[in-house]
Amino acid sequence: MLFAVPFFHSPGECPRLHKTQMEETVRRLSPESLGSRGIRLVEGYVDRLCLEPTEKAHFSYFLFEAEHERQIRDLFEPNHVEIRALERFSDLRRTNTG
Repeated sequence: MLFAVPFFHSPGECPRLHKTQMEETVRRLSPESLGSRGIRLVEGYVDRLCLEPTEKAHFSYFLFEAEHERQIRDLFEPNHVEIRALERFSDLRRTNTG
């Protein structure tokens, strides 16, 4: 199953500005860490604003593949994150044209 995890943060909270937070994020999302949890990172997208000084809010978006939402929730514990289960558009289209 596919899961989307969007992140919004202020410029001052950007992980890029906090070395230990960035290192922890990279470690947590590494193939080794995810693989041991039965999770695959399909792709991650990082707002270009994270790379530039700005006052605008930042946004990042990650897509994971896992059997259960709980696996994704556990990955980010103790932080609360928004998790959305996704269906492939092509699967919905087949179902509706049936």
